[in-house]
Amino acid sequence: SIRCPLSGCNYIVTRDIFQKCLENDINSLRIFNKCLMRNFTDSNSDLKLCPNPKCDIIVALPGHGMVEIKCNCGYLFCFKCLRESHRPCDCDMVEFWENKTKSEGENAKWLVVNTKQCPNCHKYIEKNQGCNHMTCRKNVGGCGYEFCWICLGEWKPHGSSYFECKKYNPTEVDKQKEKMRQNIKYELERYANYYDSYSQEAKNLKLAEKLNDRIEKFKTSLEKEKNQPHLELVFFDEALQTVIDCHRILKNTYIYGYFMKDSYITLYTHHQDLLRKEADLLHELLELDELPRILAITVLNDFNKEFSIYKGRIRSLLSAITKFKESILVDIENHPD
Repeated sequence: SIRCPLSGCNYIVTRDIFQKCLENDINSLRIFNKCLMRNFTDSNSDLKLCPNPKCDIIVALPGHGMVEIKCNCGYLFCFKCLRESHRPCDCDMVEFWENKTKSEGENAKWLVVNTKQCPNCHKYIEKNQGCNHMTCRKNVGGCGYEFCWICLGEWKPHGSSYFECKKYNPTEVDKQKEKMRQNIKYELERYANYYDSYSQEAKNLKLAEKLNDRIEKFKTSLEKEKNQPHLELVFFDEALQTVIDCHRILKNTYIYGYFMKDSYITLYTHHQDLLRKEADLLHELLELDELPRILAITVLNDFNKEFSIYKGRIRSLLSAITKFKESILVDIENHPD
């Protein structure tokens, strides 16, 4: 029910009018129709438009206990928040993590931990060496003032005491500030550790998703050149989907781990390591040049032998990964601390 934007006109612009105006602009018409569908699904809690930008399918919630949904287009998402599937994390964890990675507050914390202000001009200075003799460099906008990193006093009275400050006599307030600074530093380092692992798995996930075209070319070559039945090659699809699922789950386990209590972290990281190790091995089997080597074998019996070994290695990994993947997810659900 959109009204004509012309001042004083109350005419309702109907769907038919939009479609007539946009009939020669297929992309705009598709966007309009998708907006109509989204408007419809927003008013129905049991229906959602698939969040995959390339998909126009409306998905119905199969049961109120389910959250993770796989659309017919293959996209796996959370029905509640419409983000990409984030199991084993809940929606609040993922939202907090996303906000944290975007937050300017993290930059402020880094400044607190790694820099101090020049006592003269108050510009932030980073200490990148062990010596406590600091100079506020003029060539980067500073004032040239020389001071002690520890007590922030003028440097001249310190003489040659480059690695210690004998003039520093901290007050109780100073001690509290230093304690707070150390706590912030610990949290920053802890967050950075989890974020590095999270980023690596996110990168691995993108690399795995790009393998699809390469795998399809191999399957076509195996069918045409080696007369391999199509049904005998579906293990490739299962292997690739498993690798994608593992990297997505592992990525999210680092978010979950960040919130986890220390009492449970050892067992949790052990399960993570098991899943990551097997997933990486399977990923390598799909990425490496082993398949081109096998395809190049001209003697049929030799080819069948090598391909059978390759297939067996993949199926063995699939079996192990299924066990480890379910183990870490079920374990988290049974220990929600």
